[in-house]
Amino acid sequence: MGSTRLPGKVMLDLGGVTVLARVVERLRRAHLVGELVIATTTDPADDVIVRECESLGVQTFRGAEKDVLDRYYQAALHFNAEAVVRITSDCPLIDPEITDNVIRVFLDQRPDYASNALQRTYPRGLDTEAIAFEALERTWRLQLAAMDCRHTGGPEIHSLGLRMSGKQRGLWLARCAGPDGSASRTPGNQQPCLPEGTPGRLVAGEPVRKS
Repeated sequence: MGSTRLPGKVMLDLGGVTVLARVVERLRRAHLVGELVIATTTDPADDVIVRECESLGVQTFRGAEKDVLDRYYQAALHFNAEAVVRITSDCPLIDPEITDNVIRVFLDQRPDYASNALQRTYPRGLDTEAIAFEALERTWRLQLAAMDCRHTGGPEIHSLGLRMSGKQRGLWLARCAGPDGSASRTPGNQQPCLPEGTPGRLVAGEPVRKS
């Protein structure tokens, strides 16, 4: 609710329902989404988001307002997630087929991180990111000073201790980097982050207030 450019944007009316409801409605069409959770903040101003989620039958998690990395990590812990797929809740035109494609590549290739937004080929509003829990936990523990805690992925990918490992079907993949900068897992010795065929849990985060 704390956006300075458009306060309360996820609760604005869009064709008779809220923007947040549109996002939820579209993501429910994705076949590979295991569970939908709205990761909002503990700010009392976001109580309205929790009430909206209750009316939509969607689970919520409340965490830090400024530190989105910590909020995602704590949400993943709370829901025992083996992976997190990130969709921001101010994207009412999110395409469930594109979200499924990112999850499918993530499951097939077993990277630590997959995204369709590192080098933009899709229009804004269709961004989908998937990160294995172990990579998210590693990132959370590193707490690098250079990390911009308003975002969990995107341009800060190299600050997460991850190394780009290739491109598949238009999606950029990354693996955890070892102490020497090399990939900690290679296709030959890689241990899967998820059981075969298991969809990741999805967390759609309420955008935080921009300074």
